[in-house]
Amino acid sequence: TPPEALLEQWFAMHKVIGIERGVLIQPSVHGTDNRAMLAAMGQAGDRLRGVVALDADVTDAELSALDAAGVRATRFNLQFSGGVALDAMASLADRVAGLGWHVQFLMDARDLVELGPKLKALPTDIVIDHTGFLPASSGVDHPGFQVFIEMVRSGKCWAKLSGPYRGSEQEPPYDDLTPYAQALIAARPDRIIWGTDW
Repeated sequence: TPPEALLEQWFAMHKVIGIERGVLIQPSVHGTDNRAMLAAMGQAGDRLRGVVALDADVTDAELSALDAAGVRATRFNLQFSGGVALDAMASLADRVAGLGWHVQFLMDARDLVELGPKLKALPTDIVIDHTGFLPASSGVDHPGFQVFIEMVRSGKCWAKLSGPYRGSEQEPPYDDLTPYAQALIAARPDRIIWGTDW
């Protein structure tokens, strides 16, 4: 369970590093209860957008309300409990595509060997979190990471460079993940997003 983090503290951090706008991502610990994130977005005016976790039975009215509140994507967490099951992925992606949303994944890029074709077939753009969330010892040439690179290169996928400590097997500055970041940037620099787990 993460420690309490107040919106005012987050904006103070933004001021220090020069961020004016941001996107909040629903954390795994809250499951599909998006209320804390939506409350923060409501307090922030137009500075924030959001990525929610949804139950498979979310109504069209609920999706419309989330869109009006500034939500622009739904997230599938394939790594930890608290996410929506993968079997709901296609139907939810079809529903949010009409809103212009994307679909975001917390997943191990090694699984793209199997899941890549399913993700490529979605009617939305996709984002993959945490530089692919694979152990650094896997190697840049791992077939799953190569699928990730190809998806980014194609323009279908955005890569989020964040959470290097999640895959690194070293101390900061996590140099063993540098080749992964460099490979993704080289593939398509305009499809790279930076993020933080603050």
